Amino acid sequence: MDTQTGAGVPQSTRKTLDIDQNFAYWLTHVNYLYDRKACRIYDSVAGLTTSQWRVMALIAKLGPGQAVDLAHSSTLDEGAISRAARFLREKGLADRELDGHDGRRINLFLTEKGFACYRQIKKETHELQQTLFEGVDERELRGFFNILHQLENRLVVSKD
Repeated sequence: MDTQTGAGVPQSTRKTLDIDQNFAYWLTHVNYLYDRKACRIYDSVAGLTTSQWRVMALIAKLGPGQAVDLAHSSTLDEGAISRAARFLREKGLADRELDGHDGRRINLFLTEKGFACYRQIKKETHELQQTLFEGVDERELRGFFNILHQLENRLVVSKD
C-alpha cells in the first residue's frame, strides 16, 4: 500500500487522507508561510524573534504587567516571557518598575523606543495582511474571521 500516492488505499480511506481538505494541515501551513514573512519584519525592524515580538505586543495591548499576567493572556509560558523580557530590556525596548499599588510586584513596560518599534512592526505587518487579503470581498473576509472566532470559541469551551 502506497500512502504517498494513495495506490492500494481504499477510496473511503483515501478521502480521510486527502490533505487538501484537512483543516489542521491548512491552518498550520498558512500560519507557517505567514510567520516566515512576519519574522522577516520582526528581525529587520528590531532583531526580534516571534516570541519577543509577542511579548512586546502583549505589553502594548495590556499595559505594564508581570510575566505571569502576560502568560495568562497568551500561549507563551512564563519562562519564554521572562527570556523575551530580558532581551527587550537589554535592547532598551522595555524596562521594569515597582508596581504603584503593590511594592512586591515588578512590572514590565515598553520604553519610548519600544513603543516606536512596536508601531513600526504593527504598520509593516498590517501592510502584509492588507496585501494578503487584497482582492478578497469584504463580506467574504468578515465571514472568514467569523468562522475563525466560532472555531476558537468551540475549542475553548470543549473539554479536552
